[in-house]
Amino acid sequence: MRALLAALLLVTLAPRAVWSEPARTPLAQVLPLRDLSGRTWTEDDLAGRVVLIDFWATWCAPCLAELPHQKRAWETYYDDGFRILAISLDQTDLATLKRWLRIQEVPWPQIHDNRGFEGPAALAFEVETLPRSFLFDRAGRLVAADLRGEAFEATVGALVGLGER
Repeated sequence: MRALLAALLLVTLAPRAVWSEPARTPLAQVLPLRDLSGRTWTEDDLAGRVVLIDFWATWCAPCLAELPHQKRAWETYYDDGFRILAISLDQTDLATLKRWLRIQEVPWPQIHDNRGFEGPAALAFEVETLPRSFLFDRAGRLVAADLRGEAFEATVGALVGLGER
């Protein structure tokens, strides 16, 4: 219950405190992006959805600790308009990354930028350490960065309009 209350407070206050020009967030600056399946993601694909942009890597232990929370949110809120667009900063080959994702059963779209922290998305979002995540509401406004665990799940629930299930 505390996590839900904290999430509701965050959702209520954060949009005014983050970017002064919500229509021109780093997300809009880096799209379109092509995922590992070859699909190109555009602003239109994410419009009207609650979106988590997640910068991560297979070698990042805190990133891996968040996977269960992200999976639970994906499974719970996908049909209600929640999307994750993950950007792997692994400096490895595609086959290795795809194998890892298959073994870990990660279902959401993945962008592989083997330039690491020097890639355009990482630079636009000023990613200097991992994990780094950005949660956008349905209007495309950044409402939270680096939420973890139950607070992340509760905030996604509040943003999709369903609260805790």
